[in-house]
Amino acid sequence: PVLYQMRALIYEAQNNEYIAHLCWAKCYELKGQVDLTIDELLLAHQANPQDERAILSLINVYTHQNDNHSVIEFCEKLHKIDDKNTFALKKLAEFYQNHGENEMALDFYEKLYVVDKSNVANLKLLAVAYEKARDIDNATKAWQKYLEKAPMSEDTEQIKRKLEVLEKSEASVVSSEGFLEKLIGFFSG
Repeated sequence: PVLYQMRALIYEAQNNEYIAHLCWAKCYELKGQVDLTIDELLLAHQANPQDERAILSLINVYTHQNDNHSVIEFCEKLHKIDDKNTFALKKLAEFYQNHGENEMALDFYEKLYVVDKSNVANLKLLAVAYEKARDIDNATKAWQKYLEKAPMSEDTEQIKRKLEVLEKSEASVVSSEGFLEKLIGFFSG
């Protein structure tokens, strides 16, 4: 803590408020003083709202405090600064999905996949989000693409069975739509 305390004093003397607050926050964090850590990080964020370091540190502290609403608040701020930040995209998607906001979650999962297509786990998350949004067609496509990219994954057989179920349910939706059209035609004709 002494090292960060000394750095904070030096940066204060240089009128570098932002770095001074970050140093004080680290000092308090090492001492286990969570409230003072948060206060200093908030002051740092206020001094330079566009710098990600204070935001990421606040997210970390709030995560350890199980303050999910503050975590999401700062993930949204991080996303506004860097709309390609995969950490923020994933946290926001998970939050909205856990709160039943499937369309919002799907939007963030789609962005996450576009930003980081090399991570097949993102494709899996996207497929699940499509399922929850009841978008069978896109869920099927996402699962198929997942199997193409990760053919040797441990859940390959489970996903193949899931695909069979999805394809059957999609076929039944299509046949029921045809039935409804015939029924409407029967009564209107």
